[in-house]
Amino acid sequence: MGMQYVFSGISHEGMKRQRNEDFYYAQFPIFVVADGLGGHRAGEVASKLAVRKFVDNIRKNYPEVKSPEELARLMEKSIIEAGRIIFEESKTSSELQGMGTTISAAVIFADHLVTAHVGDSRIHLYRSGELKKLTKDHTYVQYLLDKGEISEEEAKTHPLKNALLQALGGEEKLNVDTGILTLKPGDKILLCTDGLYTMVSNDFIKEVLQSNQPVAEKTRQMLKAALDAGGIDNITLIIIEVVDKA
Repeated sequence: MGMQYVFSGISHEGMKRQRNEDFYYAQFPIFVVADGLGGHRAGEVASKLAVRKFVDNIRKNYPEVKSPEELARLMEKSIIEAGRIIFEESKTSSELQGMGTTISAAVIFADHLVTAHVGDSRIHLYRSGELKKLTKDHTYVQYLLDKGEISEEEAKTHPLKNALLQALGGEEKLNVDTGILTLKPGDKILLCTDGLYTMVSNDFIKEVLQSNQPVAEKTRQMLKAALDAGGIDNITLIIIEVVDKA
């Protein structure tokens, strides 16, 4: 039984921002979202740099990869290398100083989805009526949640909810989270920046993913809902659907 993949990506600056500092890439088998941070145009530079360096490295080495585990190691190395390049680049001009970016990447290898992640963009899996988060936010609020010091409800309105514990571009050593998932027909994968998931509920995401609309319509519907809810940040998402090959 073979599987095929249909996908769609979309990005928008939102209702409050002057420019879009998110960046994404969606070309089989590589899917990436990044949310840039930093003053002036620095966030925009960082997110593009991260995605392009990551994609170039995966494309170059993917043909040699023999297993999902090997791919996970390659993705981790590629993200660390992209982070180092962003840090070096940030020292070249005062306008780029302090720039950084999140990155959440999913690469398909045989019937596996291999993920690699730093920051607070997210990757979700919708399977058999359930929506599951495949990534953990690298935020101070998530740290407090893990320690049981605040509740899920308190996390939503916490004053430091946007404080990242790590991002590409800093001097500190990056700890990249990787994961391997065996895909099944009917699975739906959502990669998104925080501009989507802070504006719409998980129930809404689930409802859209399980609908029978074409995948491009689903991305448009999610974007519209985030904009209608206020669109306070840049919004970027990619949906990948796994279907039986007839």
